[in-house]
Amino acid sequence: MRRIGPLLLAAQDLTATALVRLNALYGSRSAGAAGRRASLDRLSSVLVASCLVNNALARALQANPGEEEPPTGEWASGGETGDARHAEAILLIVGHLGEAATQLELSATACRRLATDIVGNPTATESRQAN
Repeated sequence: MRRIGPLLLAAQDLTATALVRLNALYGSRSAGAAGRRASLDRLSSVLVASCLVNNALARALQANPGEEEPPTGEWASGGETGDARHAEAILLIVGHLGEAATQLELSATACRRLATDIVGNPTATESRQAN
């Protein structure tokens, strides 16, 4: 929780920021301008990726076997069964963290492409200067 919790909060902030920006871009007068559809699509992909990061991090938290708590229930048996469950939980956590990292990379790629679109789009630059 101490390691994944802050990452989950940061991913939720990314999701909120992407949603605010998508709403602003979607509601702008230049939304119909040439190249804006691509910008909307890229920003939407950032939103989707950040939601998937949230999901993967939450699933990693869920898979945590609670190492610092005294074993209870199924985990109390210890021995080979408990060790196997623990190993399985660790594999699940690693998989979910890998999925989160992949989605963050996809989000970063979409952000870079969106920035390139905005810088390369004179209509977007003129619209920003007019506001």
